Amino acid sequence: MFGKKFYGFFNKFKLEKYIWKPWQNGTLIDDITVIDDIAPKDRTDGYEVQKYFNEFSNKDIFGWKIAASNKAGQEHIGAQSPLAGVLLEEKKNNYNESIKLLPNQMLVAEVEFIFKMKHDLDFNKSNYSEQDTLLIIESLYAGIELPDSRFLNFTKVGEANLIADNACANQFILGPKLSDDWKNKNLKDQKVSISVNDEISEHGLGENVLGSPILALKWLLNELLEFKIPLKKGHFVSTGTVTKPIPIKKGDIVKADYSDLGNFQISLN
Repeated sequence: MFGKKFYGFFNKFKLEKYIWKPWQNGTLIDDITVIDDIAPKDRTDGYEVQKYFNEFSNKDIFGWKIAASNKAGQEHIGAQSPLAGVLLEEKKNNYNESIKLLPNQMLVAEVEFIFKMKHDLDFNKSNYSEQDTLLIIESLYAGIELPDSRFLNFTKVGEANLIADNACANQFILGPKLSDDWKNKNLKDQKVSISVNDEISEHGLGENVLGSPILALKWLLNELLEFKIPLKKGHFVSTGTVTKPIPIKKGDIVKADYSDLGNFQISLN
């Protein structure tokens, strides 16, 4: 199907057993050798594994995320460069809903800039420029990601496996639409913070995600373009954590603050 023998009809079921089902039930792979015969060898293979997630899910893709878009994120998961992952509708919550904290070994929250797409990704392009990137944006949203990995020792499995692990995607909370004043700003200078119970807090600037949220989105567009992965009108793209990930637990109230652009909070149950 994908030109690699370990992605044939039979091993689709191994992918479901060792990658998809652990994600659904919260179990962890503590011995990475169990997936040796289906393990991706490079980024291309990793993204081929991701193509199965929409098939395994009972709901659709609602967008994409960038993992490891700054040094803090790279150190957190043991990556050397950014990674793209699928955001699934079944793992999405809206900020005004009760948020049930699912099994999660990382137990951190990340505050992110989220762009809604105005157009499909254009495969006739050879590259997306910064200007092209601005033109594909419909609007800007707030968001919080609660990432996780299916690997117990996720910092040691390597980038190809992390991509197959869906770039540590897990729960995602889509926040409110932010003020359109962002169009008159350079988002690299935008101050953002995340706090838990009004006590512990982390602070950052938009420049922490690959230089700016716009440049982070540009990276994602070109990554999907290179690997021929669709991005559709109406999809959302989360550009990575602006601050250090902040520890969370059930019962916490987590607030994301984008200064003059807006803010929101969630309760974890």
